[in-house]
Amino acid sequence: MTLKHLLWLDFLLGFTTGIIGLIYFNSLETLLGIPARIIIIVGLITLLYAVVAILLAIQNSPHQGVVNVLVTANWVWSFVSLFLVNLYFSNAAVLGKVFLVLQVVVVGALAYFEGRALRHGRSEEQM
Repeated sequence: MTLKHLLWLDFLLGFTTGIIGLIYFNSLETLLGIPARIIIIVGLITLLYAVVAILLAIQNSPHQGVVNVLVTANWVWSFVSLFLVNLYFSNAAVLGKVFLVLQVVVVGALAYFEGRALRHGRSEEQM
């Protein structure tokens, strides 16, 4: 997968998570067993990541320094998500537990593969 594909994926996942969280936070609080304020914070942060990812994805040649900032931010968010797992896992509903774990895994995977593509200079060629 190319860096551009990964950036588009980062955008789609972040945008979807963010919009759903911001629109349906009250219903999601009940469904996930996670406080609405946490759902709103996660929604805002993932939406911010999505904006950065789409701005990079639409460029012919994404600026490597900015991509590196996104990769670093994804790693940071992955570790913050581990902290959220620690705080909310025991009281979360089954779907909430799945969501918390997926945040860590998906964001960590995006950070890893985007970073790998960046290190190997593979913004356009296949990995």
